[in-house]
Amino acid sequence: MATYLTQKTYLQLASLATIAIGVIFCYIDRDVKVIDNQDLVINNTLKVNKITDTEKTLADAWQWQAFPNIEQKKLKQTDKIFDKHYNTVIDPKYLYRVLQDVELDENGDVILDHTALQALGLTLNRGRLRLDRTGLAELQEMIKKGLSGKAGEQTASVVGDFYNYLDAKDEMGLYQQHPTTQSEQRQQYKELVALRGLYLTDEVAHSLFSQTDANAEYMFNMLELESNSQISDTDKQTLRLKYSENLVSEMVTIFDWSERYQSFKADKNRALNHGNNVLSKLDKDQLLAQHFTQEEIQELTKLNITSML
Repeated sequence: MATYLTQKTYLQLASLATIAIGVIFCYIDRDVKVIDNQDLVINNTLKVNKITDTEKTLADAWQWQAFPNIEQKKLKQTDKIFDKHYNTVIDPKYLYRVLQDVELDENGDVILDHTALQALGLTLNRGRLRLDRTGLAELQEMIKKGLSGKAGEQTASVVGDFYNYLDAKDEMGLYQQHPTTQSEQRQQYKELVALRGLYLTDEVAHSLFSQTDANAEYMFNMLELESNSQISDTDKQTLRLKYSENLVSEMVTIFDWSERYQSFKADKNRALNHGNNVLSKLDKDQLLAQHFTQEEIQELTKLNITSML
């Protein structure tokens, strides 16, 4: 019977996880690549999970009338956002670009997820934007000017909390440490997770970093597995499958994923057995459509998972 993940698939996943680990320790070695964020709850309304399938985004909520001198028709043009002579100046157009994909639930509350994590990292791109406390306050006011009501309050508060987290991380000097062994890498990552917990609630940190943490755990497990000479090749293959499936299950947000994936896998294996272990792209696409909605397939594609199924 054909297995779910081929050796090529393991290499694909390992490659993705390796990139993720690079990003993870880039958090330690540099100021920002992607993000951290803190749960600054505004009236207990800041959301950490998606509520419905009808979310809007901050792009929908953005108020261009608050910036009468901005020409919207030029938003897609490449222009210089940061002036080299002004280290604390940020353009409203840049804010719009980096925040536009952050989602709002049906109540207009900000949804914290991986997309929000990426947007926060770009908002506080300290490799180019050196903000002091005054500059941060100005940035937050610009956010609230572009986003009225609770969306602006929540977004500005989260940006401020993340700024404080970065300062704390810099003070701890995590970026100065260079782990060499697998155990040291695990320990350093645990310290980074613990620091998140101090400045973010555990719930929010998990929501923001679930994909990052899943990639990290996968990579740590795979590195330890490959270096363990006490485990047989057969057992290693079984563990590779387990780790890979765990990674995928942590990354997707599809309802009832485990049961539906098992059903898809069974149908795929039957098709492979009938087709001499050959399955065309068309047949695979048809199988996917039988088990998942078009929106769910788009999510899998976005996460580079469909090619691994």
